[in-house]
Amino acid sequence: MSIFLVIVLAGVVACAVLDLWQICLQRFVGIPATNWGVIGRWLIIALTKGKIVNDALDDTPAIKYEAAAGWALHYAVSIGYSVIFAMLMYKTPYLDTTWLDGVYFGAASVVVPWFMFLPCLGKGVLARKTPKPLFVCSVALIGHIIFGIGMALSFGIFGS
Repeated sequence: MSIFLVIVLAGVVACAVLDLWQICLQRFVGIPATNWGVIGRWLIIALTKGKIVNDALDDTPAIKYEAAAGWALHYAVSIGYSVIFAMLMYKTPYLDTTWLDGVYFGAASVVVPWFMFLPCLGKGVLARKTPKPLFVCSVALIGHIIFGIGMALSFGIFGS
C-alpha cells in the first residue's frame, strides 16, 4: 500500500476512534461530544472575515454548512497529524506502532487545542475562560491519547 494511502487511512481511522470515544462518553457518562458545527462556524468566519480568535463564537448565529465544514476540518486535521506521525515514525527513531507510542503522540498532540485552538474559540489558553478548565483540559488530554493510540495501531495495521 502506498504511504499516501496509509497516512490517509491512519488519520481517518484514528479520527473515527476518537469520535466513537466521544459517543461513548456522551451516551454512558453524559459528557457532550464536540460540537463540530461550532468548529465549522469558527472556520467559516476565519476564512471569510479573517477573524482567527473569536470570543463571541458561542453567541454567533449558526452559518449554513457549518457542521459539514467542522467535520471536514476535524478529519483534515487528523490526516495532518497522521503526516506528522508518519514523519516521526519513518524518519526518526522516536515513534513506532505500539499503543504506548500512541499514548506519547496523543499526549503531545493535545498542546494544539490547549494553546491554540481553545483560545481561537474564545475559551482561553488551557480553557481558562470556561467554568471548568481542568475538566475541559482533562477530557481533551484523554481524547487525544485515545486518538494517538488509534493512530499508532492504524499505522501498524495499514503500514506493514
